Amino acid sequence: MNVAEKTSSYATQNSELARKDSVDVAAASETAGGLEQVRNMILAVAVQGRLERQSEKDESAALLLNRIRDVRKKKPAKVAGTVRKLRPLPESWEWAAFSDVAQIASNLVDPKQHMTAFHVAPNHIEKGSGRLLDCRTVAEDKVKSSKHQFFAGQILYSKIRPNLSKAVIVDFDGLCSADMYPINPYIDARYLLTFILSPIFLRFAIKTDTRVAMPKINQTALNQIPVAVPPLAEQKRIVSKVDRLMGICDRLESERRETLSLTDRSRRSVLASLTSSRDASELASSWRRLSDHFEILHNRPETLADLRQTTLALAVQGKLVKQDPNDEPAFEAKLEDLLREKSLNGYSKKPGEDENGVPILRISAGTARNDFYVEESDHKWIELTDVEIDKFRLERDDLLACRFNGNLHFVGRFSLYRSCSDTTQVFPDKLIRFRVDLSRLNPRFAVFALNSASSRKKIESFCATTAGNIGISATNLKTIVLRVPPLKEQEKIATKVDRLLAQCDRVAEQLRDRQATTEQLLTATIHQILKTSEDRSQ
Repeated sequence: MNVAEKTSSYATQNSELARKDSVDVAAASETAGGLEQVRNMILAVAVQGRLERQSEKDESAALLLNRIRDVRKKKPAKVAGTVRKLRPLPESWEWAAFSDVAQIASNLVDPKQHMTAFHVAPNHIEKGSGRLLDCRTVAEDKVKSSKHQFFAGQILYSKIRPNLSKAVIVDFDGLCSADMYPINPYIDARYLLTFILSPIFLRFAIKTDTRVAMPKINQTALNQIPVAVPPLAEQKRIVSKVDRLMGICDRLESERRETLSLTDRSRRSVLASLTSSRDASELASSWRRLSDHFEILHNRPETLADLRQTTLALAVQGKLVKQDPNDEPAFEAKLEDLLREKSLNGYSKKPGEDENGVPILRISAGTARNDFYVEESDHKWIELTDVEIDKFRLERDDLLACRFNGNLHFVGRFSLYRSCSDTTQVFPDKLIRFRVDLSRLNPRFAVFALNSASSRKKIESFCATTAGNIGISATNLKTIVLRVPPLKEQEKIATKVDRLLAQCDRVAEQLRDRQATTEQLLTATIHQILKTSEDRSQ
């Protein structure tokens, strides 16, 4: 039974998830982010009274809130918005302001007096799960500024970037970041945490904050957020049910990861058998294995990257097209011996955004495409003299290599310029231009060979980091050795690789469309369940 089948099987046993849309939820549990959305749906229906049945024997939330107010000697607080506009709750539930069910317990202290205490910061809490990650002591984290002192049983809530939903119940004393609120709960702590992690709470938290650079929720806004409060006994039942459902999600996630890991290993094994085949019979057998299991081995867009690289490896090994025994044998040569003129770094002055002058490619133009063509529409503009234009002009069949980039896999990556735009274009300093001897080397074949795994291994060994950027020189790139078959065979190989890469692109696009459709169905399902919890008048 796969992940989707297990999700669907459980859904049929659960009153809230057993709806016609649960099949979509089951399918989406196998997509990226699918299970996260399922978790959010569980939290949402839980805090709306739609996950656990109400009991007439339970003391109402109204009585519970009155008792809390009597103990605290506090009048009902102002709720953000009006109760009339909030989503209707079960009869025994009540909407209450956050400050009616909890207290923000700010308590700044000098860390020097608590060096052996545990220190919790927002990065120590897992996003959206309520789980505490590994944390260290105040001394180990070298804490110097004032921090809040917290105590076992409190909820720690990160007030910065509320969209990350970072909150946790602690079972020990310690210090937490000033960017967090220690919270004393007056209702069941685990239910309050469930509500804080729910998309219902998140909508209110995000709505109250207007900051862009560093979103943050202040105490006043937090205290006014409406909290859906069920009877105390039901709070405990909800928490128990949510724990069981989240446990199932955890198991499904674990199984999903194991399945992906097994699939990845199987795919790499099949692809490796292609490149390591010793004769035509072994190669044909490996192709059959790949074809027979293609949909299983390549079920996500990102899995096509391995197939693209295998295609390049087969190309440079001479395993993609049949050799002509009458042709001259292949030979090996350094890239510098296959050029018709010296390599050239691009123009170094900064371009502008105004459409004046000559189009100058952006650095990303050489790395934007999976088919190793230059993205000629990716450019800015620059004013140049006629001499400069002539020097840095790009021509059809020019090769461009990325000289500097923050991503190692883009450094030294080659792409082919096709001159599709019918306008003169130049190239920037962080790209290097190479012009190959067309009588000996097909430029398209050259791009494939230079981007193959064997060439990339050598290229990346040359790379060095300078001021945060990873770089390589043209001198290093020109030492790359290529195995050069006869020119006609190069052309056949280039045509075959182009066709295979185009097929990879089509399959990847189909997989992305299917994935997007599935996730859109899940999103629509969840929106249908949630409706709009903030304002039913709209």
